[in-house]
Order: sequence, then structure tokens, then C-alpha cells
Amino acid sequence: MRGVDLNLLVTLLVLLRERSVSKAAACLYLGQPAVSGALARLRLLFHDELLVRTPSGMRPTPRGIELQSQLLPLISDMQAVVLQQPAFDAATSDRRFVIGVMDWVNDWLLPDLLVRLAADAPGVSLTVLATDRFRFTELLQQEEVDLVVGPFSDGPRWQRNEPIATVPHCC
Repeated sequence: MRGVDLNLLVTLLVLLRERSVSKAAACLYLGQPAVSGALARLRLLFHDELLVRTPSGMRPTPRGIELQSQLLPLISDMQAVVLQQPAFDAATSDRRFVIGVMDWVNDWLLPDLLVRLAADAPGVSLTVLATDRFRFTELLQQEEVDLVVGPFSDGPRWQRNEPIATVPHCC
């Protein structure tokens, strides 16, 4: 295992899923040359082409398919171990959260939220960043906010959203 870079295995799984160096590079936030280089190193490591070009895109070799089935559960288990966070206890936390909201969201969200925070999470502090819906994804991606509240359209795959309320517009 001395010469094995575990990041290469993650790259291999993304390549096998996407079946395209360019698409895998985009998923991994890497340049296409970096992923091509990783594929070359993987081919040497496993003594197999792993993915071969065809007129309809890249096709995994039998060894590539075998590795995918073996590596997927291993990488998932490693992610669970590495990314496992201690349980969040609101009553004892002293964490500061930054939320991005549109101005009209302040009116219906913050009064009740602040009362609930004072009762259930007295050590938690909240910073509110006024923004607009067109910056939501950018703020999350750059980790300028922990959460945004407002009308969402579908974003990148990593971005999760969940409805918390329906607010009727009235005049």
C-alpha cells in the first residue's frame, strides 16, 4: 500500500460512474489533464486499461467493472468513518451559524427562530447575511454561510434543499 494514493481510487470510481474524463474532472473539481494523469497512474497500478474509448464514449473493462463493485462499498465505509461528526447537542453547543436570507424572509423566520434558539440552544449564536437567491449556491460553495433560506431552484448535486414553509404572497 506504500505507493497507493487513496485519492486515485476515488478518481477511479468517479471515472467508472461518469465514463468520461471531462465529466469526472468536473465532478472532482479538477482539470481534465489531472484526471487523465490519474487514469494513466491507475492503469499502471492495476495493469489494466480500466476504461477504453469507444465511438459512444468510454467503456469499462471487465477489470474496471470488478474494481468498481469491490471499491464502492470500501470507499463508502471510509467516508462514513472519516466524515462522521459527533452528535450535535443544541443545548450545550456554542457554535456560531451564518445563515443567508432574503430580506422578506427575516420577517417571518427570525422572530420565532430567535425565541426557539434562546430556549433550546442558549449558547448558539446566529449571524444573518442579507443576500439574494442568485447568490445562494455561490455562498454555500465558498462556505461563507452554513445555510440559506429562501426560494430555491435546483442547484448542483451536492446542494441539498428541503421545504420548510410555504409563504403566500399577498398585497
